[in-house]
Amino acid sequence: MSRSEPSPTLGQAAPASARPRFPGRRGGSMLLAALVAATLAGGCSGGRRGVELVRGSGRLTCAGGPMPAAGQVLFVPRPAAGQAAASRPLRPASASFGIDGEFRATSWTPGDGLVPGSYAVVVDCWKVPPTMDGPSAESFIAPAYGAAGTTPLELVVPPESGPLAVSFDVARPPEKRP
Repeated sequence: MSRSEPSPTLGQAAPASARPRFPGRRGGSMLLAALVAATLAGGCSGGRRGVELVRGSGRLTCAGGPMPAAGQVLFVPRPAAGQAAASRPLRPASASFGIDGEFRATSWTPGDGLVPGSYAVVVDCWKVPPTMDGPSAESFIAPAYGAAGTTPLELVVPPESGPLAVSFDVARPPEKRP
């Protein structure tokens, strides 16, 4: 924009001489078309082409009884002992459960299962969920189950196995002393 031209105000377009030029504008459309084509060529696999999945379902219980509330179970990949890190793909999975504790593991699409490997099993079941500025979080289950580094629960999914049905029992938190 030259000094003799007034600067545009809100709602006015800048003069053509002041607008940025994109000489390869058509190239952007070509790039977008190429990305769409590559996505469609990949099919509906969601990025898992050639990755083996084993269907996994199960049930959680709390201290031998039903779960006190609905929650989430996370399967966090761990390289198995003696396994080269790159020998199998590592993909986390998750599942929701109700008070019946029933869940179906999901890696890409609902209920599709888990990639064979070893997993730390993390369980979240909140009486008061964590928030940035709300009251202190309070879990229905012992804190050890809430992190991959501390959970005692582990799942090993063998390659080329049929559907897995697993059960996990979690402990309640220790009683608070007055």
